[in-house]
Amino acid sequence: MRQNQTQDQKVMNHLNQRGSITSSTAIGTYGISRLAAVINRIRARGVTVETRYFKGVNAPRVAEYKLMK
Repeated sequence: MRQNQTQDQKVMNHLNQRGSITSSTAIGTYGISRLAAVINRIRARGVTVETRYFKGVNAPRVAEYKLMK
């Protein structure tokens, strides 16, 4: 039986497969509403994640997180 993945694992898998993630993707795909907190935990483990901000359609500023290799 497969165990449920943690939020950190879901985000890391997404970053490894897709390269980047935004909060709207995290909410819509994984039900993760506090993506910044997940990213901070991932960074605390020594993983380098870059943050890029851009103007959103329904928000003044949207963060996109990208895994740096």
